[in-house]
Amino acid sequence: MAEVAPGAAAISSESAERRERIFDRFRRWGYLAARLDPLGFLRPASPAELDDTTPWSSEARAIYCGTIGAEFMHIADPQRREWIAARMERSPGAKPDQQRILERLIRAELFEQTLQARFVGTKRYSLEGLAVLIPLLDHIVGTGAASGIDQMVLAMSHRGRLNVMVHIVGRPPAEIFADFEDVDPRSVLGGGDVKYHVGATGDYRTTTGHAVEVHLVSNPSHLEAVDPVSMGRARAKQARISGQGWQRVLPVTLHGDAAFAGQGIWAETLNMGNLSAYTVGGTIHIIVNNLLGFTTPPVELHSSPFASDLAKRQSIPIFHVNGEDPDAVVSVAEIAADYRAQFSSDVVIDLIGFRRHGHSEVDDPTITQPRLYARIKDHPPLWQIYAGQNGFDAASTVTQVRGEFDESFAIASRATEKPVHHQLPSYWERYERGCYDPKYEVNTDADAARLTEIATALTRYPDGFAIHPKVKRLLEQRLEMGRGSRPVDYGMAEALAFGTLLLEGIPVRLTGQDTRRGTFNQRHAALIDTQTEGEYVPLEHLASSQARCEICNSPLSEAAVLGFEYGYSRDYPEALVAWEAQFGDFANGAQVIIDQFISAAEDKWDLPSGVVLLLPHGYEGQGPEHSSARIERFLQLAAEDNLQVCQPSTAAQYFHLLRRQALRSWRKPLVVFTPKSMLRRPESASALADFAEMRFLNVVPEREIQDVRRMLICTGKIGHELRAERKRRGDTELTNSNKRRCSRWPSRLQKINPAPRSPQLAGLAGQLAALAVAYRSVYMSRQVIKRRSRGFICVNAHPEGCRLNVERQIVIAEQAPPREGAPRNVLVIGASTGYGLASRIAAGWGYGARTLGVFFERPPDEEKTATAGYYNTVALDQRARRDGLLAAHINGDAFSDECKREAIEIVRRELAPLDLIIYSLASPKRAHPRTGVIHNSVLKPIGQSYSDRTIELDSEKVVSVTLPPASEKEIADTVAVMGGDDWRIWIDALAQEGLLAPGVSTLAYSYIGPEMTWPIYRDGTIGRAKNDLEQSARSLDAFLSPKFGGRALICVNKAVVTQASAAIPVVPLYLSLLIKVMTEKRLEEGPIEQMRRLFADFGTNTDLETDETGRLRLDDREMRTDVQTEIARLWPQVTTENLRSLTDFAGFQRQFRNLFGFDVEGVDYERPVETNIELPSER
Repeated sequence: MAEVAPGAAAISSESAERRERIFDRFRRWGYLAARLDPLGFLRPASPAELDDTTPWSSEARAIYCGTIGAEFMHIADPQRREWIAARMERSPGAKPDQQRILERLIRAELFEQTLQARFVGTKRYSLEGLAVLIPLLDHIVGTGAASGIDQMVLAMSHRGRLNVMVHIVGRPPAEIFADFEDVDPRSVLGGGDVKYHVGATGDYRTTTGHAVEVHLVSNPSHLEAVDPVSMGRARAKQARISGQGWQRVLPVTLHGDAAFAGQGIWAETLNMGNLSAYTVGGTIHIIVNNLLGFTTPPVELHSSPFASDLAKRQSIPIFHVNGEDPDAVVSVAEIAADYRAQFSSDVVIDLIGFRRHGHSEVDDPTITQPRLYARIKDHPPLWQIYAGQNGFDAASTVTQVRGEFDESFAIASRATEKPVHHQLPSYWERYERGCYDPKYEVNTDADAARLTEIATALTRYPDGFAIHPKVKRLLEQRLEMGRGSRPVDYGMAEALAFGTLLLEGIPVRLTGQDTRRGTFNQRHAALIDTQTEGEYVPLEHLASSQARCEICNSPLSEAAVLGFEYGYSRDYPEALVAWEAQFGDFANGAQVIIDQFISAAEDKWDLPSGVVLLLPHGYEGQGPEHSSARIERFLQLAAEDNLQVCQPSTAAQYFHLLRRQALRSWRKPLVVFTPKSMLRRPESASALADFAEMRFLNVVPEREIQDVRRMLICTGKIGHELRAERKRRGDTELTNSNKRRCSRWPSRLQKINPAPRSPQLAGLAGQLAALAVAYRSVYMSRQVIKRRSRGFICVNAHPEGCRLNVERQIVIAEQAPPREGAPRNVLVIGASTGYGLASRIAAGWGYGARTLGVFFERPPDEEKTATAGYYNTVALDQRARRDGLLAAHINGDAFSDECKREAIEIVRRELAPLDLIIYSLASPKRAHPRTGVIHNSVLKPIGQSYSDRTIELDSEKVVSVTLPPASEKEIADTVAVMGGDDWRIWIDALAQEGLLAPGVSTLAYSYIGPEMTWPIYRDGTIGRAKNDLEQSARSLDAFLSPKFGGRALICVNKAVVTQASAAIPVVPLYLSLLIKVMTEKRLEEGPIEQMRRLFADFGTNTDLETDETGRLRLDDREMRTDVQTEIARLWPQVTTENLRSLTDFAGFQRQFRNLFGFDVEGVDYERPVETNIELPSER
């Protein structure tokens, strides 16, 4: 080794060799036997390799098994191992400044005690138990400053953060106390963050007078997420310094022991330490090791002996040190700082102590660690132990420090505003943040001659460079693009954007997995010599005066790499800093960085960033993992101008977008959904003139417009696809408007203000004004639809699933046998789902009837899908047009007079006279057209409470349910909504207008069910309404029979799964049994099978079989004795445990989901579908 320890001189070579073997064993294993735990719970090991009693072993044991445990023999470089051994084994030098150490300890402890006394029960995440962290950082800064460090970038979580902020960063204690006082009422208005997350910047003076600027990085609660951000900030600060910036900027990262062992992002960050694109010349890592993670002991936190063991994947040293030996701690601090300066390497300090309080001060740790906290309770503060060990009288220092903190508290108590602590360096002064203002816009065009020059430089490489033939052909094409003889594609547009910025003095940094070539072979920023594998980067050789260009491949990481680039952008606002995902789908691997930093940092911490995310996006048949960058998630994150979310559709737009991001003074994160197949498609390429003459357009209109009747508003490649389809059709009534920026989209298109603040809305409003003849604008939205439901409510629908459901019902209806006298003109009221929809299909496709359907369904908008009934009707309308059937429709309130008048006009024009009117309306409320009173229906028993069992749909448990009895008003309201009053009004209105055919029939659908359901259904409020419906049938029959030779009937249908039936207690369990029994007996029917039966028998001149009260009974199969007997037998046996075996609950779920277009066979639910589908107002 480099030095010989004291007492080892003048020994024989044999003895020296033996001594070296003994010391080698202690260098390798001594840390296992070191005394590291101040409380004595972590017992030193006794490795057999150290079982030696020679003087040399005693000497080695004193060095390596004391309060410092050094792990360094795993380091591959022998020079580094020898350096550490020499520092550990050299003769003790002068003692450290113990008075300064004591004073630092007193300040750290009394600061925490002041907070505890003044703000009882408030979280502060005390440093007590590891107050020696302050002397440790003090000596790291001092040692670093002696070797030239003048900036330190410090990252840490919540533990001890306020203490560090005061004693290392230099924030006045009064400001911290004022934060606790909550003196500013505006603090409840949103924004901001808790006090132990915010960052700070200040100057630290070392004992030698050096000034070191300390930057404490703001961090979220997501532990270790700040690590790569801090590293990126350090790299940017180093890049701003000419020469070897790492010698002047020191990164220091503090970790908790649980997070260091458990969080993967730390390992990703550590891996970047020696990579040329990311290295910062070494980071000093300090594990603030309480031997406890919240309530979890080490044995449950990490599989290895030490939390630090993961760091041994790198060739870096680890120093374990007992936190109650301050002299050892500062010695380790000096060794770590010197090692980093000597070897540009990471170092880990495992600072072992304890946590005096719970995880936070409001937590009681004695519940989970009673023995540990019994010992901690009697353990004195470290400053008292240290003063006693060294014979210091600390009373005067304690009095002085307490007085200073009391004065600071008094200042804070007089404060009327929260202190504002500015963190932005001076280089941010010329950049804007906050909300968008049009004045921030800039010209992004570039001179055509300059573009040609850049293109020439981009396609040039050194003489003798063996270029790959495919790349050579690409460069030849790009030269043609630069000369204007070939349209410019995306790859060249990006290169031109980078080139123009570099020549304008703006640095460019782009990293990501496979970024130098490009995932899709589109970039080729680095040319590779096919013989030597030497690299040439044309963008680095544009001109001698150009700005720095870094286009680098990243390691296989999302979170750490994006965190690094975000951090870099924070300290290099002049640069265009971008991260590219290999596929946009993988961006969610960095979701914490996106959520906690990129989208929220400005609002939480007033810290802007201009980082760019390039996320390849496009549904092109590559499956669910290589299709979507989840545009919807970024739109959900966008609020108050925190993000720019863009999806350019042409190469020129991409060029201007990148230049605008760099040239504007407004700094905001930019999320760009970049293309894949469109990278080389001719439709997305642009003429060179578009680069030289235009700027970024938030809305790009069609260049040739004529006879426009509809405008389709698009983003991304769908605009090109629609344009191609329109061209194929020769359609001149339709125009596309490609909308590039997706965030800040209005909740409703018609709410666009004539002079909106948002630039893309201003552009869109202008387009609409220019197209005064356009009567309908549709936002084209392709998205993946996933079912969202809670209980018996499904809040979205899948248009393709709904279409297939309708198509399959049509197939069944078309198999109907021919029938004389089948109805020809049919009005269905309540026609978009269930029996109403099936009635239209059975009449239209079974017997060629012309139909009018009336329904009330929510159309789609940019925020929500339409209802299933809307999509059902769209599918029915499209199929009817194709088959030449008349299938008119009205989407409106069937209870209203306005809707009835509209129906009467359509019937008079298209369907008169009507020979069948079906009333299948089910609604939760009704505004009475005469009185204007709002009636709300309820589902309740009458007379007394009702209890029985049902299925809780979310938990899939069989539970008991009790419903209170309905009031008289609730009964009356339910009858008003679901009884026969509206049916009678419809028939009266049609009769008065002379629209009823001779022999006209009208049907209303009802349900009876088995006796087990009667208390909640037939004998409850719904049953009272059904009684009124039956009375209405009799009165209508008495009206129609003599006047038209017509009839009015109640048709009792089978129980089926609907959203309404799923909401009725008892019924989901009953239906699950019914589906099972009827399926086993091959009797199961859905609405279309029932309606086919009905229409097969229902002719205008046919005598129909009815029950004793004159009702048609299509529930005959459900009510068969054998079916109901089997259900009654199984009913009491069903439990949560056997639900799926005794019933067909899975079938119930499937039918329920089918209602909304989900779980439909033949639908690819990972494929995007168009949700904004137009339904003409009428046919």
